[in-house]
Formats: sequence, structure tokens, C-alpha cells
Amino acid sequence: MRNLFYLFAAPLLLLAGCWILPGGDPPAGNITNNPARTAQQIKTEAQAMDYLVSSLTVALLSNCPGERIRLDSDALSSRFSAKVLRESGKISGNTVTYTDSGWVLKSILEKGILQLELLRNGKAVWSETLEYSFAPSLQN
Repeated sequence: MRNLFYLFAAPLLLLAGCWILPGGDPPAGNITNNPARTAQQIKTEAQAMDYLVSSLTVALLSNCPGERIRLDSDALSSRFSAKVLRESGKISGNTVTYTDSGWVLKSILEKGILQLELLRNGKAVWSETLEYSFAPSLQN
């Protein structure tokens, strides 16, 4: 019964969709009132993890879905960046490798600034830099 409903409702919704939109050009600027999260808004490690996983997942899906990624990180950022890569890999199908790979996720935590870069054969294809002030014990 449910499938029959979808069979009849889907074409009607598709046809009605074009008629319910107002005429003319769309307004200029941001019409969603949902601005991107900025570094100033990231106050906790969980927010940083969420932001970086989302950003890296998009980069992995658009550049190298399913590839093996080598993690190259300093001692201070290794645990956090490995978790970011593992969580992103759950969505994109990427896995962590410790052997040579054309793809590298490089991370550095220095003076409270966390920088992550996705490199392909030494050239950056994605990067993010965050102030890592929410975990003072990890800063040098």
C-alpha cells in the first residue's frame, strides 16, 4: 500500500515543485542564514572534531574515495588527527596506512595552532588551520 502511495505521489510532487517557486531571479547573497562555522566558534575538542571530520570527508570524497591515506603527524597532534582520519574514513571508505602512499594527511600542532593538510604526491589538495586553545595540555 505504501509503495502504491509513493508511485502516485512522486510524479505529482515533481510537477508541483516547479509551480510553487516564485518567479524571477533569486535574491543575492546568503539566503540560508546558515553561515559556515568559523574558528572563533570552535570552543571544544568535540566541535573541532566535528568540523574537521566534515571538512576532511568532503575532501576525501571529492579527491580520493577509498584510497589508503598515510598519516604524517607530530607527537602532539597524532592521536587527534588519527581520529579525524578514522572517522572521515568511515564515510569515505578511506583507510589509514603506515606504508608509502601517494596520499598523506599531515598534521602539526605548534603554539596552539593545529594545521592539517591532505597531500597528493607532495602537493596540498586540502588544508584546515584551527586555533587549538581548548586543550592547553597539548600545546607546546
